[in-house]
Amino acid sequence: MSKVRRTRGLQSGLELAYLLGGMAAYRAGETFGPRVLGDYELVWIIEGSAEYRLRGHAHNAPPGTVILAQPGFSEEYTWDRRGVTRHAYLHFDMSRAADDWPARDAWPVLRRMPAGDALRPLFRTVIDRWCFGPGRDRGRNAGDARSVNRRHGPVRAGSAAGPP
Repeated sequence: MSKVRRTRGLQSGLELAYLLGGMAAYRAGETFGPRVLGDYELVWIIEGSAEYRLRGHAHNAPPGTVILAQPGFSEEYTWDRRGVTRHAYLHFDMSRAADDWPARDAWPVLRRMPAGDALRPLFRTVIDRWCFGPGRDRGRNAGDARSVNRRHGPVRAGSAAGPP
């Protein structure tokens, strides 16, 4: 019999106050922002690229990049100047963070994920099951800057509770 290993982060009580996510598409050269973020946001660049500006500093975000923005970030995006940019996003807030996590200022902001990473398939699963799920509309034109989203909350890590 194999033993189930639990991570300390799950045992120490990560709890999300809410989860809001979806997908969006932007035409070549469109911009979003500037804005000051009021919650956490994970952004996954799926197609095209973006220039992500955080506090006035520009960061290149090619396909496969995941951005973790935090409350209070002053940010803006310039989408790929050559074609459509598609990205998935998850907005969330934490009611309780895991006890063993590093301080927020040590968290990475932008990561270019390698082939075979675990984060993007997890991201896709959350978007597919929680934000769209059976019977929910995905039908947005790739050139349409509008997004489709769905909100859930509260969410506790390690719980069996899922989307309604």
